Amino acid sequence: MFVKKIVSRGAVALSVALLFFFSLSPNAARAQTVTGNITGAVTDPSGAALVGATVTAHNVRTGVESRATTNQAGVYNIRFLPIGQYELTVSAAGFTAQTVPAFALEIDQTVKFNVKLTVGSLAKTVTVNEIGCADSEH
Repeated sequence: MFVKKIVSRGAVALSVALLFFFSLSPNAARAQTVTGNITGAVTDPSGAALVGATVTAHNVRTGVESRATTNQAGVYNIRFLPIGQYELTVSAAGFTAQTVPAFALEIDQTVKFNVKLTVGSLAKTVTVNEIGCADSEH
């Protein structure tokens, strides 16, 4: 009878330890993530990195804007954005601003947009649209 109690306590202790271990696993933490990220690089017409460019993510539904500035490599990261529809605007002094049209940012997703700015003024904005070919039958 004494042995049975030790086994029972050992089984309970093992169960609690396993439950604790699995609750800390990366998959469990990842399942609770409800944000996404936007990243990319900003370059000039020659392909050189643009340092200090401003990248603004605009949440279409809420109107909230999140900004980032490109680093020495021309790279930007906007992290922990609530999921939703976003537009992205990239601007830098001496260059024409570019806007990436609305796109969906999903749970735990990292979207990458590399943007090449053209020489111009900040007063002019170019909207980047995807151009594709579609077959249709009438």
